[in-house]
Amino acid sequence: YVPLGSKSSPSGDKLFEAYRSNGLVKVISTTTHRVLDDIKVGGRPTNLIVSPSGLHIYVANWGKGKYGKIDIIDTSTHRILAEVQIGIAPIAGTVSLLGDFVYMACAGSNDIWVLDTNERKILKQIPVGVKPNGVAISPDGYTLYVTNGSTNDLSVLDLLDLEETQRIRVGSKPFSIAIDGKGRIFIVESGDNSVAILDSDLKKIGRFSVGQKPVDIELSLDGRLAFVTSEKSNRLHVFEIH
Repeated sequence: YVPLGSKSSPSGDKLFEAYRSNGLVKVISTTTHRVLDDIKVGGRPTNLIVSPSGLHIYVANWGKGKYGKIDIIDTSTHRILAEVQIGIAPIAGTVSLLGDFVYMACAGSNDIWVLDTNERKILKQIPVGVKPNGVAISPDGYTLYVTNGSTNDLSVLDLLDLEETQRIRVGSKPFSIAIDGKGRIFIVESGDNSVAILDSDLKKIGRFSVGQKPVDIELSLDGRLAFVTSEKSNRLHVFEIH
């Protein structure tokens, strides 16, 4: 089986892990390390998003046919509450600060799909660059940043008007993206084996080299460390952020 995205519940007692090859989301106890449940979402789940309240998990799922879907799971009962069809090859997503919207990047249809989590329906489809791979929301919750892997650029979306307002060039094959509490944007440039740092005005203020083919970045809760995964070198790199 192929485990991909994994997320823990806010209470920390459960780990939810997506398995693409058999269409399952496994629920694992973080205390006993045993599987508590297998949730059959079907299709090919690739990533997971936890709501701020911790009550729901949103599953990015490639589906069985051409189009993907978002599966909405109750974290307490492990029931699938709804399935919402979206674009092609959903790969990454994030949730609004209040938990009322989910923003899902579909790498096959080159767009962001906006899910109204209360109504459980799609509010809007927003075109971006080619092969969007990573998404991150600004600390104030008003802006969404999207890395476009095949056009080597960054889409900037206004979340009040739900439209793209700007697109800037970045390094080769941008993939994952993260934002710290100061609004600094960290972009993994997989083709350049580096991570670029932009300020909140989208001006490049730094760059550091990382292994071979970096693909993912996470920031520590205190914003002092960056954890970068390199696919080809099979390593997790840890950097101190100043």
